[in-house]
Amino acid sequence: MWQGDFTQWLTWLENAVRTSSQPSLVVYQNLHNLYLLHRHPTMTTCYQQAALCYLDGYGVWLLCRLLGRRVPKQARFSFMDCFLDVLGHAERMGWRVFYLGANPASHARGMEVLSSQFPGLVHSGEHGYHSDAEAVVARINDYAPDLLFVGMGSPQQEQWINDHFASLRARVVLTAGGTLDYYSGTQAKPPEALSRIGLAWLYRLVANPRRLAFRYLVEPLLLVPVVLRHAVALRRTSKQRKDC
Repeated sequence: MWQGDFTQWLTWLENAVRTSSQPSLVVYQNLHNLYLLHRHPTMTTCYQQAALCYLDGYGVWLLCRLLGRRVPKQARFSFMDCFLDVLGHAERMGWRVFYLGANPASHARGMEVLSSQFPGLVHSGEHGYHSDAEAVVARINDYAPDLLFVGMGSPQQEQWINDHFASLRARVVLTAGGTLDYYSGTQAKPPEALSRIGLAWLYRLVANPRRLAFRYLVEPLLLVPVVLRHAVALRRTSKQRKDC
C-alpha cells in the first residue's frame, strides 16, 4: 500500500513514465473496491498486477488505522479531486494522455472540458461503450500514451485491464472509476472540503440515492465479517510472535 503523499505519487509517475519498458499499473482502494475484491476474482487478478495501490477512500484509511496499520493520513487522497492536478502535471511534463471510459455524451463533454482547461495538454480518448475492444486497443497503441486512464467503474475497468493489459502500449495505466462523469457534469461532484473530511460519499449518496444506496449503506455492513476475521487473524499472529 502506498505510504507517500500526492506529490510523491506524482514523482513515482514521473519515474514510471521515464523508465518503464512495460506498462505500470496504478490502482486505488476504497470500501467499494474492497467489497468487490471479496466477490469478484477479476478484481484480485487486476490488483495482483498493480505496481502501486493507493488509498482513495477515507473509510479504508480509517479501517487500516483501526486494524493497527499506520498508513499516514496524507497517503490517502481522492483521485477525483486530484484529477485536474494530474492533468496539469502531465501538461507541464509534455505527456500524452488517453482517457477510456464514460458514455458517449459524457465522454465528449469531458474531453471538451479538458481541452478548455488544459490547452497545451496532448490528449485523446474513447468512450467506454465500444463493442470492438480490439479496435480500441489498436487506437490506444497507435497513440502510445504516457498515461492511460481506464474509467469504466469497478469491476468493469479491472476486467478490461485483465483482458488487454499485456498488449497495451502505454507507460502507465491508471484505474479512474467514474472521474470523467464528474467533470462533464453527468454526476454531481462533491466539494473538495467534504472529500478532505471523508464525507464526499454522503454528498454523492444524496445526489444519486437510487444508484449509490447499496454501495454506501449496505456494502460496508457486508464487509464487517471480513474485517472481523482479519482482526482475529492479526491478533493471533501478534500473540504467536509474543509467545516465540
